[in-house]
Amino acid sequence: MLSVTGLILAFLTIILLLKYKVNLGMAMVVGGIMVGIASGLGLTTVTLLWEGLIDKSTLELLAIVVMIGILGYIMKETGSLKKMLDSLLALINNPKVLLMSAPGLISLLSVPGGAIISAPMVDEIGNKLDLSPENKTSINIIYRHIWYMCYPLYQTLILASNLSGYDKLSIIAYNFPAMMAGIAASYYINFKNVSGNFGINKKRDLKDIMNLVKSLLPLILVLVLSLVFKIHFIPALAVGILTALLNDPAQDNKRDFVQIFSTGWNRAKTMIIPGINRGLIYSVAGIMMFRRVVEESGSIPVFSDFLLRMGIPLWLLVFIIPFMASFATGLNLASVGLTIPIFLHLLPGGTAGLGYIGLLFVSSKMGYLVSPMHLCIALTKEYFKANIAGVYRELIIPMIVITITALVTTFVLI
Repeated sequence: MLSVTGLILAFLTIILLLKYKVNLGMAMVVGGIMVGIASGLGLTTVTLLWEGLIDKSTLELLAIVVMIGILGYIMKETGSLKKMLDSLLALINNPKVLLMSAPGLISLLSVPGGAIISAPMVDEIGNKLDLSPENKTSINIIYRHIWYMCYPLYQTLILASNLSGYDKLSIIAYNFPAMMAGIAASYYINFKNVSGNFGINKKRDLKDIMNLVKSLLPLILVLVLSLVFKIHFIPALAVGILTALLNDPAQDNKRDFVQIFSTGWNRAKTMIIPGINRGLIYSVAGIMMFRRVVEESGSIPVFSDFLLRMGIPLWLLVFIIPFMASFATGLNLASVGLTIPIFLHLLPGGTAGLGYIGLLFVSSKMGYLVSPMHLCIALTKEYFKANIAGVYRELIIPMIVITITALVTTFVLI
């Protein structure tokens, strides 16, 4: 029972440390040490932390996370993002589609606090449609994040796949009905008073389409290579990064090989290192180190029995605990990293286990979406000068619809 107490205290300590802005990775290491001491592992805890850090799956996951961050940074700094949005404005005349698409395309870059990037476009369109600050904030938040439920390059989804043993496409297939239901509900809530188009009669130009494809080319290549041709994520991301370094969506003129190579080399020297998100590296490393100690401590089977003896249905625990962890920390990655190792021993195998993992992922996402510590909520609310209670009123129905759909999907699978 001492190991269970240690696990619970570690969980609470991690959340407390995160509230005081301690890096997630450091907080997880502290939690791992607490679990090790409570379980009687002693100095072996240090060895286990090191083993968790140098494990092959950890190193691969770290490489993927680092490369995704570099790819997003290069695309932002080279003007791909601006070109993408300019092309979108030229191609789409429907305000509803544009309001959904702009934050969604920004989400492809996985930039922290990225909702603030699409906020000016949402604000400009929203003003023409006389939308309230709360409505604009809700649109920007929902359509910035809802696509992550099925986005293969989303770091938290990659972590969930790594921790649970279920491949990304299986988790995406589970999440897809909930994502579509959420889009439908949000479409109804946010656009019920919006109709028509901008009255622009500009003919769609092939050049605009090509500019959009060109600006998205690095991401397109990564997704096609990894999902269609089944190439490992790391070499696929390497191709995407190389393409982003050589790609110049802001230039319409043709360039020769020397110019392209020179541009790519100069960018490599100035963009790769700044594109490395050290905080994210520490976070993922800490999660995997914590996982290793928890696995070897023997506390998980004991804690699982403790939860079962409480008489609370497993599906309810799988929903509530990740939701609260995300809400308390404002970090989707932290919630998934904390709770999958705790629940994994309790879950059945096959599609039934996938049902629970999918519910855990969706629950964590919902808690993250409305957490007052969530950076996108804070930045977007301030940008639009919105009332937070009004924002939550706009978000609540889509969230309920997503949750109900996820629960139904889980019950079908289990």
